[in-house]
Amino acid sequence: MKIIAIRPSTIGGTLSLIRTILGLAALVALAGCGSLPDDGPSAKVVEKAATTVGVPSYALVNLDYRATQLVATMPRPTPIGLAQAGSLAPTDLISEGDVLSVSVFETGGVSLFGRSASSAPPPVVGSGGATSLAASGPSQDTFPHLLVDRNGNIILPFAGTVHVAGLRPEEAATAVRLALKGKTANPEVVVSVLSSTENTVSVFGEVRTAGRFPISSHNDHVLDVIASAGGPTKPAPDVKIVIVRGDTMISAPLSLLFDDPTQNIRLAPHDQVRLVSRDRKFSTFGAFGHVTEMPILDERLTLASAISRNGGLDTYSADNSAVFVFRFERPEVARALGATSPVTPRGVPVVYRLNMRDPSSYFTAANFEIEPEDMVYVPRSSSIGVKKFLDLVSVVTSVTYTAAVTGANVP
Repeated sequence: MKIIAIRPSTIGGTLSLIRTILGLAALVALAGCGSLPDDGPSAKVVEKAATTVGVPSYALVNLDYRATQLVATMPRPTPIGLAQAGSLAPTDLISEGDVLSVSVFETGGVSLFGRSASSAPPPVVGSGGATSLAASGPSQDTFPHLLVDRNGNIILPFAGTVHVAGLRPEEAATAVRLALKGKTANPEVVVSVLSSTENTVSVFGEVRTAGRFPISSHNDHVLDVIASAGGPTKPAPDVKIVIVRGDTMISAPLSLLFDDPTQNIRLAPHDQVRLVSRDRKFSTFGAFGHVTEMPILDERLTLASAISRNGGLDTYSADNSAVFVFRFERPEVARALGATSPVTPRGVPVVYRLNMRDPSSYFTAANFEIEPEDMVYVPRSSSIGVKKFLDLVSVVTSVTYTAAVTGANVP
């Protein structure tokens, strides 16, 4: 049998190492779990910060069904949006470059357009052998594709040059009829605009078919031209409409036009209609199945849906007694909830707290609507801090044991 002799100096060094390591472990224990790595504040820290003496930086509101009803039913201020920007400008004035169609109806007598001399009816033999020319019947002739020249004129047979720029179609018809006065009996004239470069608006952005679209007396409202462009490519809540008219720019959420008919204003020639994406998103942090920023794809997203779409709470680490929603709330809502925090340019900072250990909280979560830019945070359970501490002690103990054994075997 081999006997190993341990030198006193070696034993002393080993014991010194053990005492040093155990001292480090004791310091970790005294520091407590708060000194261990974490991914956010605990529920107690969030609650304490909201009740700090002095003016709190945010208000903490316990989320129950009553609170959700108050938030949901609080009237929202109606934005001015587009309502005051409706145009009164005419959308049917004829201008240079327009293409017109002119139809002339002759009710009888000698026809200038509908009949020629060679097609005149045969003489009518009357009593006593007398003959006479029969008056021609009603006739019509149409002159399509008449281009309005740079001087604002069209040229029509027998009528000559007729100025039509700046006139409405019925006014242009009157001008043609006056030009034919004395050349045919009682003509009736109809003028139609086949195409116009003046009475158009440009539509682009989040639409299926961008381009320039004509507007007329029956197709001159915002939703009319959006429909002409194939409609939006995204849900209405995710789209902002911007109308540019000269040096003026106005905007509103597209969904507002569906909720308030007064926002579906009448457009003016040369308006630009832009549909801009305004993605609504919310963020999740803490003990979720996965932490991410997610779009609000539905028109209405509840807290319950937001939690489930993120894989639910982490079963092993989440503190389900404190699900927090951080939000810049509307001042009128915050005051109704009893919040006294100061108003910031974005609103009143409010933290909603939901205790999901209470069975009724699931009804509450299904009734609380997530808003864009909300941050949903679930802290880790305090037991996770204890587990981290015990894991650290286990590592320290393992190092201590290894060092002791190694030191004992040093010759």
